[in-house]
Amino acid sequence: MIRNQKENPNIFKFSQILIAGNPNTPKYATTKTPLKFYSIWREDIDLEFKNRSVTNLDRLVIALLKKERLLEIIKSFINKNYCIIFI
Repeated sequence: MIRNQKENPNIFKFSQILIAGNPNTPKYATTKTPLKFYSIWREDIDLEFKNRSVTNLDRLVIALLKKERLLEIIKSFINKNYCIIFI
């Protein structure tokens, strides 16, 4: 993802939160964050799926992108001059 941001910056023009996903150790960051600063999600949430086991990527996506948290991130950290919010 870091290489793509350098080689194709226009595809990340409107991205604010990035998730580097693999099932075991997914990480998240903002656009242009160096790889060494990507974070691992540490909140432990209980999830259950009927047809497969839950991965750390599932936990990260569901916890980080839940409506209340996403709105909090937008209000606190994203420059409102460059962001349109659809709820």
